[in-house]
Amino acid sequence: MPVQEANLANSSGSRESPLLTRWPNGAARALIAFAPALILVGLAVVQANDAVQVWQQYTTDPSWVVASELARSVLYASFVLGGAVALCATRGPRARDGRGVVIAASLIASFLMIGVTFLPAGPVLWSASTHIYQVGLLLTVFGAGLALASLTSLKTNFSIVPEARTLVITGPYRLLRHPIYLAELLMIVGVVVGQMHLATLIGALSLVVLQAYRIQREEDLLRRAFPEAFEEFASRTRFRLLPLLW
Repeated sequence: MPVQEANLANSSGSRESPLLTRWPNGAARALIAFAPALILVGLAVVQANDAVQVWQQYTTDPSWVVASELARSVLYASFVLGGAVALCATRGPRARDGRGVVIAASLIASFLMIGVTFLPAGPVLWSASTHIYQVGLLLTVFGAGLALASLTSLKTNFSIVPEARTLVITGPYRLLRHPIYLAELLMIVGVVVGQMHLATLIGALSLVVLQAYRIQREEDLLRRAFPEAFEEFASRTRFRLLPLLW
């Protein structure tokens, strides 16, 4: 979750549900950190393999399109591998929203589009021209770069479920409260613009709803953990996800 760096007073209170408090610490951490980290490592391996294949293609076809595909694979592999490391290295939070519905929504939102790739794709709803595909490709490159920049700012404050450690207000978080979610949205839009299947459309729309819910729960937690600092951050960084809109 997007939490950024500021030395603040002690949390005004944590919100932990019986779902996590009645579990051993190791079991709770396995659910919300180690298991997601393993998935992210798997994604990093897949992206690294893609990068090797694209590099081989680039040696025979050094076009900007192939170079962009290579950059996307490298940036995204770095992001997911860095996320896995951050999840394993992070210290305990000062506050966490451990309610079952929040944990489920966070985990599903994080990995929904991966799951969609294993489902029947359904009919093709949209197939773009070459130029539109190239625009979509550039969106995915920018999204992957923004995701990596956001993670670099978060460092070990990165998490899957809403947790509060320190309030992060540097890097991309100076401009948006949740840039890492905008990065994910840009990558999805970039893929959908190129070719849209029914399953991808349903997954993308579901993800938007889940991420909006996730953002609200994260901000509720941050307001409780850092009441004055978060209000100052929110007044200075007005937009949550979409510049000039929300």
